[in-house]
Amino acid sequence: MTLVVGVDFSEYSKVVAKVAQRLSRQLGADLVYIYAFFEPNLFQRMPTTVKKDLRDFYAEQIRKIYKTKPDNRILIKFTSADEAVVQTAREYKNSMIVIGHRGDSDLRQSFIGNTTEKVALKSPVPVWIHRGANAKIPKKFLVPCDLSSRARRAMKQIKIFSPKKSEVELYHAVPRPLSLPEFQRRAEKLDKSEEKKNNWQFKKFKGSHGNYKVTREWGDPVEKIQNRAKKFDVIVISPRNHRKPYSTFGSVTTKIIRNGDRPIFITP
Repeated sequence: MTLVVGVDFSEYSKVVAKVAQRLSRQLGADLVYIYAFFEPNLFQRMPTTVKKDLRDFYAEQIRKIYKTKPDNRILIKFTSADEAVVQTAREYKNSMIVIGHRGDSDLRQSFIGNTTEKVALKSPVPVWIHRGANAKIPKKFLVPCDLSSRARRAMKQIKIFSPKKSEVELYHAVPRPLSLPEFQRRAEKLDKSEEKKNNWQFKKFKGSHGNYKVTREWGDPVEKIQNRAKKFDVIVISPRNHRKPYSTFGSVTTKIIRNGDRPIFITP
């Protein structure tokens, strides 16, 4: 297995690199560090020898700053960060991307979140989006689910983290229908109908995942998932098929990625 780690020389990327190094030891995976230098107008006219000097310089800086091992591969690419990371991950048969996401200001969240979401949307391989200051190995996994087969995709990917020694919970947050005063009676009737249908689906889903803890709560999915995640090390999400032109995540997935302090593991 190969972990493709995106770095940008920021202080937070040191935390991301440390997480990748610990995951590498646990999974027995190789490490590839990648830094994207995106200035197309400048680098298109730059001589090949100058590009080589730049690559050598930044590669050496990465080795010093992130304390890499001699056998770790260092790549410097002259393209956008999301393209560089995804393209590199495609080159390996069994790979996983490790990148950081910070939201400590609106401006920074907008910029870094944009790159992070692009990587997660385009990637054909699992993506670890790290958040928070901790660099520990995950042992408690929260898997939000909508009672569909995507839960099985998520559980399959979690196995690389030795789930037999971990705590895994499948969590179903059920939204309440929005009711307006003039439609209150109709909304209450619809609510009861949806609740009955969900009860049947939940019972069937729980029965088919008997080896795992399966829980359910009613309310706003984003709020419920974020509150529940406080007891876990990482949120595992398997979105709908999203690798299409101009695609985006659903609103719930997007809000979870952009907010909160728990790492997110995106499984394709």
